[in-house]
Amino acid sequence: MVNVTLCFSAAQALLAAKAGASFISPFVGRLDDIATDGMGLIADILKIYRNYPHLKTEVLVASIRHPMHLVEAAKLGAEVATLPPGVIRQLLKHPLTDRGARRLPGRLAQDGPEHPVKAIQTGPSPLAEAVAALPAPEAVTAFLQAHPDFLAERPDLFRLLDPPRRIHGERLADHMAAMLHAERRRVRSLEAEMDAAVTAGRAGHGLTIRVRLAVLALMRCQDVVETVTQELPALLGIETCTLLGEVPDRRGVVRLPRGMVARLLGPGKDALVRNTLTETELLHQEAAALVTRDALARVPVWTGHPTLLVIGARDPGALPARQATATLAFLGRAVAAALAR
Repeated sequence: MVNVTLCFSAAQALLAAKAGASFISPFVGRLDDIATDGMGLIADILKIYRNYPHLKTEVLVASIRHPMHLVEAAKLGAEVATLPPGVIRQLLKHPLTDRGARRLPGRLAQDGPEHPVKAIQTGPSPLAEAVAALPAPEAVTAFLQAHPDFLAERPDLFRLLDPPRRIHGERLADHMAAMLHAERRRVRSLEAEMDAAVTAGRAGHGLTIRVRLAVLALMRCQDVVETVTQELPALLGIETCTLLGEVPDRRGVVRLPRGMVARLLGPGKDALVRNTLTETELLHQEAAALVTRDALARVPVWTGHPTLLVIGARDPGALPARQATATLAFLGRAVAAALAR
């Protein structure tokens, strides 16, 4: 058996499989450390291997840093994973499980071996009343005869019905085909929702890593405005990053009209991602023509003057619409802390 380790690209994985390796070991944690999507590499490798069934190499996910790495690897279909003891212990943990385990002995002592019956209901039950209110079979038959297209216009109802045998005669009643059609449509919708959720989760995780790198740059910088405008775009993987304020207190901060920060962010919001752009010339300056999606984050400076961090991206995937606002709000607070030094 041959295990090709220290894999960091899909091309390396393909060459290892062509050479007959038993396992390929991509190091997802180390890729995440350099602001690269480690689990995205696992997805690429598995997709390539499935395109060529004659390749028998199994994917061994290495450098796992937390339980979600393992869960994502399992969802993608990776065959093997190596986990440190700390991550294995984290797999057993959940705050709700711990809370319930702490409360369980007291609940058992309070309730005893069996829960007593608190009250005996008298009179007709709600279920019996609901059944009595249902229409009679004859009424349902008459309604369907008067509305022959009722089920055809509502294919999801077939999932609730028991399929009849095929009836041959003047017309062919094949409810099973309609049920299968409705079920396939439901499965396709669920698959699309799952794919969208996984994609959004990966994008949000990648943005979190990039924001951490940006915060490290802000912590060591001498000129905050220069770091925001010159270094942060490369670290965040976007085109432009601008600092704007209604009362600028240093050179490089773009002046905004009074009340614009509140108008752009809306009430109670510290950050948002926008697909529909407004005020692009003012917010993004000369890069306005490149921006297709942007993000706004409040910068709570110590002076109290409304200040805004504006991030513009050409690739919408660089600023995921979901799971990003909390991370961007944190970045805005980090900029404010750097300005206060």
